[in-house]
Amino acid sequence: MFGKLLKYEWKATGHSLLPLYLVVLAVSAVNSLMIHLGSSGPSPQMVRLMDSGLGEVIQLIGFMLYFGVIMALTVLTVVVIGQRFYKGVVGDEGYLVLTAPVGLWEIPLAKCLIGLVFGIFSMITAAASIIILMSPTAFVQMIREVDWILFFERLNLYVPQWALYAGEFSLLLVLAGATEIYHVYLAIMLGQLSNTHKAAFSFFWYVVINIVLSILSYIFLSGFNLNSLALIFADLGGHASIWASIGICALQILVFAGSTQYLMAKRMNV
Repeated sequence: MFGKLLKYEWKATGHSLLPLYLVVLAVSAVNSLMIHLGSSGPSPQMVRLMDSGLGEVIQLIGFMLYFGVIMALTVLTVVVIGQRFYKGVVGDEGYLVLTAPVGLWEIPLAKCLIGLVFGIFSMITAAASIIILMSPTAFVQMIREVDWILFFERLNLYVPQWALYAGEFSLLLVLAGATEIYHVYLAIMLGQLSNTHKAAFSFFWYVVINIVLSILSYIFLSGFNLNSLALIFADLGGHASIWASIGICALQILVFAGSTQYLMAKRMNV
């Protein structure tokens, strides 16, 4: 049943974000076309048009539109991830989702996993848009010009365990993303405790949780100075430092997920 829940979230989230991905790539392609028309258009007239004042205005509008859709991609990804939890727990879909034969903890977990996947898709889309903007041909040419054998030889020389570092850092990024998603989920559930202005109180609780975490971090670090912290991290080593950060993220996820599940159970009176 958990697989069906993942499939349902995949379809619902994709329905909201996939059209936006297509818009970002289309706008990037249009901007790339205008850039190349200005430098090497199909005719001298076209080159002169794109190099004229009107052409510069058209290109400026195109770039403004591009940055607008990139900002929309960032904001809407976050909004959709939060919206999927809201609709599936306290919104219109709540009755269907909450009565499914799955553990209560599996509902936010499924939404979090799909949210992470689409967060990665959003970053890939943004990177693809930059490649389109600079021309895929130029990007491929740039990749071919790199001496990859020499690159990896030097990488192995200066960072012998770079592959392990890359894996650990990737895990840290995934857990950091999950921490932020569960942070949003907890804020939404805390906002539901209010009788009115639930959305405003959800935002309020999101800020409060951030402040509390900042205060706890300050209290923990106040006993150290920069030199002593540097010595501690040097003694721990790079791998241990990353795993310490992974542990902190995992602890936050457990606290946020446990609190979210408690509030969900309280709301359902179970």
